[in-house]
Amino acid sequence: MSQYTEYEINQALNAISNGLSVRKAALQYGVPKSTLYDRIQGTQSRDIAFSDLQRLSPTQESHLAEWIRIQAALGLPPTHQQLKEFAEQKQSN
Repeated sequence: MSQYTEYEINQALNAISNGLSVRKAALQYGVPKSTLYDRIQGTQSRDIAFSDLQRLSPTQESHLAEWIRIQAALGLPPTHQQLKEFAEQKQSN
């Protein structure tokens, strides 16, 4: 898993567009230079690049995550089967 977020990438790219060198932006924001160079060349983020391969929309996914948090707070974390059924229900709506 990456040690940097999309927010940090965008902050670094913004700093670069304001005159900071790629090297300095990479160090300052903890983002690899190669990632910054790729983004400057137009490469999309993984979220965007693979979005059509996702079965659930971002909204459906956030509903699923919220349901999991509620269930866990109640002391009833959902089983794998319950997750699957909930996701299938969301997918068909």
